[in-house]
Amino acid sequence: MPISPAMRRACRPALLACLALLCNVPARAEVKLAPDFFERLNVRWRIDRAISDAQHDLATGNAQIYVVGGYSPVTPGISDEERARLSMLPTNSDDVGCMTPRPDSPDSGSEEYARRYNSYIAAHYVPLPAAPVTSAGHNAAP
Repeated sequence: MPISPAMRRACRPALLACLALLCNVPARAEVKLAPDFFERLNVRWRIDRAISDAQHDLATGNAQIYVVGGYSPVTPGISDEERARLSMLPTNSDDVGCMTPRPDSPDSGSEEYARRYNSYIAAHYVPLPAAPVTSAGHNAAP
């Protein structure tokens, strides 16, 4: 839909105001971060809360497996035998990617959090038994 000349005239002052604001921004604006910015950013990796978070997630039926790492993600705290038993749980890969801090770096508590959380889940998670299948191929009513 073409813009009418009247519409252009009506929008011109707003456009000029936006351009004036943009032209007044310094090219090298300095951003000053709060001293505790990165600590607040990593608040979700509260290592001291990993066990209580796992207990809560088990109680509410929201258990998951935490995956951490950069180019080669890992699931700390879970052995190969446990991995097969826990394969039906969803994975939380919030801290996976090439731009995330290395899991073993001092500013990231993600690996230790995942190790504690995953270990607790592996020790206490009991999968629900599958519903029996009838001869017609449907799940039987409980």
